[in-house]
Amino acid sequence: LSGIAVFPAYHYSLFFRSYCFDFKRGDCSPRCYSLGNKSSSSPSGVSLPFCGYHMGDYFRHWIKMQRTLATTPRVFHVNWFRKGEDGRFLWPGFGENMRILKWIVERANGRTHGRETPIGWTPSYEDIDWRGLEFPRETFDELQRVDRVQWRKEVIGHEELFLALHDHLPKEMVYEREL
Repeated sequence: LSGIAVFPAYHYSLFFRSYCFDFKRGDCSPRCYSLGNKSSSSPSGVSLPFCGYHMGDYFRHWIKMQRTLATTPRVFHVNWFRKGEDGRFLWPGFGENMRILKWIVERANGRTHGRETPIGWTPSYEDIDWRGLEFPRETFDELQRVDRVQWRKEVIGHEELFLALHDHLPKEMVYEREL
């Protein structure tokens, strides 16, 4: 297993797609989950009430699994639902998703590059196969842009999740949060 793709329904500032720095910041990231607030202010589209068991135990499972692996898979977050200033989706739609999935497979197998950012690795415009699609660099740049003010609000919002999970939260996630 070279990579895992996580498809949380972000609504705001997160990258359109990113390769996380490490496993704990990937699948175990609070960016992927929320307390079930389905309002537009929810930091993600996945609700804890719909999860099969306590998410703290879920995170613990993945952290324990990581310890047993010689090489951990790379974790990629994909936000197909990023919207522009006009409220319209920036990504052209389902039929074009293979372009991003191709980059993920190539990146997971070390066959393409990524650009390091403060919150993960992302492709450059040139890293995506655009043949057959006119997709402006400006739109791509908007997909990759992070609104630092909104990002900060989302990170602060993760505190609610940590508080809700405190009795099951793995110590590794508490330490990571303190960094």
